[in-house]
Amino acid sequence: MSLRLAVLTLVGVACLFSASAQQTPVIVPSGAVVVMGAPRAIPWLNSVGLEAVTVSEQSLSSALAAQPPLVVLNVADVRQFTTVDAMKAYTSAGGKIVAVGWGPAGFKRPLDAALSSLLGVQVTGWSPKGNAVIAATHGSLPARLTLSRGSAFVATPRPSGNGGQQLPTYFVVGRWLREDDKPPRNTPKDAAVIRGPSTLWIGEDIFCDENNRPETARWFTLAAVSIAPVIKPVIRSNVSTALDARLSRTGAQIALASSYGNGPDLADARNLVNAGRRALMSANLNPDFAGFLTSADIAEESCLNASARLTSSPPVEIRAARIPYESLPTSRAEAKSLIAGLSEARFNCVLPEVVARGSSAFPSSVFKRDPRFAAFDPLRALVDEGRLAGVQVHAWIWTLCAGVDGDQGRLLRAHPEWAAQDRAGRVMSDTGWRSWVSPSIPEARTAVRNGIREMLSQYNIDGVVLDYAGYESTNYDYCDAARAGFRKSAGVDPWTITSVHGSYARWREWLEHQLDSLISEIRDDVRAVKPLASVGVRVFGSPEAARRDHMQNWSRWAANRWVDWVIPQPMNEPSATELTASVFPSALAVDALIAVGAETAHLSDLDRFTAQMESARTNGATGLVLMNYADLSPAIKRILRAGAYRNSAVPPWLDSVGASRSLAVTAAERLNSIRHPDATIAATARNAVDAFRAYSGLSSLQRLADEAPVAFLNDPALGDSRYASVRAMMNSARRIASARMAVTGSIPASRPPVPAVSHPEDLPSAKVPLVTFPPIIDGRLNRPAWTNAVVIPLERTLSGEKASLGTEVRLMRDGSSLQIGFTCRGVLESDSISVILSPSTRGLPYYRFTVNKNGFTRDDRTGDDGWIGRWSSAVEVSGDTWEVALSIPLSGLITVPGEVTSWSANFARIAGSVDSSTAVWAVPYGPFTTPDRLGTLTF
Repeated sequence: MSLRLAVLTLVGVACLFSASAQQTPVIVPSGAVVVMGAPRAIPWLNSVGLEAVTVSEQSLSSALAAQPPLVVLNVADVRQFTTVDAMKAYTSAGGKIVAVGWGPAGFKRPLDAALSSLLGVQVTGWSPKGNAVIAATHGSLPARLTLSRGSAFVATPRPSGNGGQQLPTYFVVGRWLREDDKPPRNTPKDAAVIRGPSTLWIGEDIFCDENNRPETARWFTLAAVSIAPVIKPVIRSNVSTALDARLSRTGAQIALASSYGNGPDLADARNLVNAGRRALMSANLNPDFAGFLTSADIAEESCLNASARLTSSPPVEIRAARIPYESLPTSRAEAKSLIAGLSEARFNCVLPEVVARGSSAFPSSVFKRDPRFAAFDPLRALVDEGRLAGVQVHAWIWTLCAGVDGDQGRLLRAHPEWAAQDRAGRVMSDTGWRSWVSPSIPEARTAVRNGIREMLSQYNIDGVVLDYAGYESTNYDYCDAARAGFRKSAGVDPWTITSVHGSYARWREWLEHQLDSLISEIRDDVRAVKPLASVGVRVFGSPEAARRDHMQNWSRWAANRWVDWVIPQPMNEPSATELTASVFPSALAVDALIAVGAETAHLSDLDRFTAQMESARTNGATGLVLMNYADLSPAIKRILRAGAYRNSAVPPWLDSVGASRSLAVTAAERLNSIRHPDATIAATARNAVDAFRAYSGLSSLQRLADEAPVAFLNDPALGDSRYASVRAMMNSARRIASARMAVTGSIPASRPPVPAVSHPEDLPSAKVPLVTFPPIIDGRLNRPAWTNAVVIPLERTLSGEKASLGTEVRLMRDGSSLQIGFTCRGVLESDSISVILSPSTRGLPYYRFTVNKNGFTRDDRTGDDGWIGRWSSAVEVSGDTWEVALSIPLSGLITVPGEVTSWSANFARIAGSVDSSTAVWAVPYGPFTTPDRLGTLTF
C-alpha cells in the first residue's frame, strides 16, 4: 500500500473525529503555538514571546485552520489509543507531524533519515540499550545545542535586534532516561521540540498501531518530505541573520577592548571575525542547502573563537573534568584517548568516579569491585596515561552514598547493618531514592577509611575527591547506633525530638560531629599514606545551605584544613553563572580553594559556556570542574584551547608560594597592557602594577596571605570591567596563600542553624471545598469560579515574623484535581510561589511545585527533580499584583492504595533571596519543606 493511500484510509476516522471536535472548537491565531498534553510548556513558551494555545484530542482538528507548517510530536512512553487516533485524523486532514525522541531501537533508522532530510539535524547518539535518542540541532543554527544523557535542556531563541522581536529558530529540548540496570522509579519523560516559523506542536504521545507498536517510517517520512521545502528557506534566513548579528557584536567587543590596549589576542580575534564574515558571505552565496550549513558552521566557530580570545587565561587554576562511573574507559586505548583529549584542551586534572553505588572500578577488599571492570582497571590506565601527559588524577569517591534508584548497592548488600535510616526506619530515601552508609557506625567508618587508604597505597594518584560526604536530608540518621549514641550523650532518644524541640540543636550538632570527625580522619589517612596528595570535597552549595539541609559544615572543614579544595554545587543547579550567584557571596568568606562545579550537560551554547567560565573566575573561583567529560564536544574543547584555556595552567595546591607569585606577575603584565584614557585611573593602574610586582617577590605564605595589595583590588577607579580579570587573579593569589597556611589547634563548630523556639506557632489546617465546575487555569483569579474557593492568607515568615508582603492562597478541588490560586501583591524582580503537598500526615514523601512571576515552572519529589509531574499553571501580571493558578491531579501523587482524606501541605511566596522575604502558611522554623512542620488539608 502506498504512503498516500495509507493516509487516505484514515478519512473515516477523521470524519468521526471532526464531529466530536465541533463540541469544543479552538481558534489558533496566526503565529501561535499548539500544545497538547504538555501544560508546563505554556508559561515557558510565553516567556520567549510566543502565544500558546492548548488543544485537546477532541479539538485538535480545528487547529488546522492555522495551517501550521510543522507539528512536532513529543515522543514519550505514554501510548493512549485516543491520542493516536487523533493524530492520525489530524494528518489525514492535512496536518504535518514529525516525531523526535523516546522510542525503541527500531526508531533509529527512520528518525535518522527523517531528521537528516528535513533540515540537516543529525542524530548524535543512542543509548546503549537503544531506548532513547539524542537529537541535536545543526551546529550553525542560532540556538546551538547538543543533548546528552541524564539532563534537561533549554535553548532559547536570540533577539533579532529589530524591535526586540524573537527570531524564529529551531531547537530541541530533551531529557534522557538514566542508564542504569533498570529504569528509575520515576522515569522522566523525554521531550523534543522543533519550532517552525509560525507554529509548533508539543505533545506527550507516540504513534502506535492497534497492537501498541510504533508506526515508524510512514509518519516520519511523510513529515520530512512535506515540510522540508517550507522550512529550509526559513532556516537560511534565520541562520544568516543570527550569525551576522553575532559577528557584529563580537566586532564591537574587540573594538572596545582595542581602545584600552592591544596585543596578539586582540589581533587574533580581529582576524577570526574577518574569517567568519568571509565564511558567512560564502554561505549566503551557496545555493546548496548542505553547503550553506557547512559554511555557516565555519562562520559560527570563527566567531566563537574570536569571543574566546577576549577572556582571561590565568597561569594557575584548577581545570578539571569529572568522568562519571558509567563513562569510565574500558580499554587502555580509551584511557589514552581520553587523557589526550583533556591535555589537548589544556585541562590539568581528571576526576574519574572510581567508587560509586557501593562498588569500585578497581580491585578492593572493601569496596566490592564491579564485574564490568573485572578484566580492566581504568584507574591504573588513567594514572599511567596522566603521568605521561602531565594531567593529574584525583580519584572521585562516593563517600557515604552506597546505592541509587532503589538498589542498596554492593557494599550495603554485604553489610546491611551499616545503613543509615530515616525517621521511619527506612533505608531507601524519598530524596533521590538513595541508600546511605551511617557515619555513626564505627565499623562502617573504618571500612570507608580503609578503602581510601588501600587505594592510595596501590595507585600513584594525586588526590581524592569526596562526594556525598553528608546526610541525605535532615530526616537522617535514625539508625540504632545513632539513636544509642545520642541517648548516651544527651539522655534523650532523637526519635522523640521534633524540629522545634529544645534538644534539636544538640541533636543536629551530634550528627554534624560524626561527619566532621570522619572528614578529619580521612585527611589524616591521606597525609599518612601520601603526604602530597590533596583532599577535595563536592558539597551541597553554599556553606549555609549545605549545613542547613545536609549537616555539611564545609566552611569548618576548610578552616581546619581538613580539605584542600571545595567544589560547591547545588545538586539541581543548571549553570555556573547561577551557581556563582548563589554560592560565592558566602563562600568567599571561607579561605578555601573553590572550584565551581558546572553541569556541562546544561550548557546550551558555547557563548554561554565562555560567559560562565569568566563569571566563575571574576567571582573568586580558583577553577572549574566540568561535571561530565562526555559532554565536552570537540567544538567545546577547541573553544577552550583558543580562549579561556589558551595558556597552560598548573593546579594551585602543590607549590602555593610559586602559584601566588606567578598570578601576581601575570596580573601585573595584563594591567600594564591596558591603556586607560583617564590620566588619574591610568596612574592608579601604574601604582597597582608596581604593587603586584613587589608582591611577587615575597617568599612566605604568611606574607603572601597578609600583604596582598587589596587596596588596589578594591579601588573604585579600577572598577571597570576591563580590570575584572586582574582583580580575579590577585584575589586568587591571596586565596591560595591563605588556604594553604597551617592552623593552630581546631576551630570549633558554631551552633547549628536551627531555630530556638520557646512557643512555636500552631500548625494550621484548612478544609478544601469540592466543586462541580473548576476554574479555567489562566492566571486570572477574578473569574466567578474562584469565589467557591477557601482563602488562606500567608501571614508569617519562615521564622514566624509577620510577613511584609500581602499574599493570599485560594484552594478548591474537583473530582480529580486540586486547584490553587495565589494573589501576590507587589511585584519584585525575584518572585515565585511554591506548593508542598504530601498524601501523608507525616509529610513524606512530599511533592513540590514552583512557579515564578515569569511563568517558569519546576517540580520535584522530596528533592529529586527526576520526578516529572503532570500539572498545569498560568500567570497573570497586572500593575503591582501578580496572580498564578495551578491545577494538580491528585491521583499522580498518591503512592499507597486507598483513599487519602488528610494531606500535609504548605504554601510559600519567595520574594527575595533571604529567609525574611518568604511568606508561608505553616511556619517551619527552618526549611520550607520541614516534614513535621506542615499544615493539614482535609478533603
